[in-house]
Amino acid sequence: MRNERALGLRLRNRFDVPDNQKWQDATISCGADGWTSEQVPWYKEGVIKHFEDERHLPVANWFELVGALDDEEMDLFRIGAGCEFTAPREADLFTFANDLKTHYGNNSGALRVVAKRLR
Repeated sequence: MRNERALGLRLRNRFDVPDNQKWQDATISCGADGWTSEQVPWYKEGVIKHFEDERHLPVANWFELVGALDDEEMDLFRIGAGCEFTAPREADLFTFANDLKTHYGNNSGALRVVAKRLR
C-alpha cells in the first residue's frame, strides 16, 4: 500500500487529511490516525501487540498515515490526520499506511492528503 507518487518537499510543510476519509486494514476501517491494539477484540489484542515493534514506524498507530523522505526507512515521520513537519533537508515525500512490511496485500483504499509549504 505504498504510495508510488512523490511530492518534492521544502523544509517547512503542513499536511492535512480532509475529514471522513477511510481506508481498510484487512477488516478494520479507519481514518488517517489509524487504530490501536486496544480497539480490537480481547482475543486478538495480545497477538497484535506482539507485532507492534515490526511496523514501519513502531511509535505510530497501526495504519496511521506515515511519511518517508526519499522513500528511506530511516527518515519516517507521523502524519495522521494532520501535522506540521520541518524536513531536515529537501527531499521527495512518500506516504503510506503504517503496517507490517509483509501485510500490505490485505489493505485497500486511499486517502487524499493536502500539502502546503510554509514560509
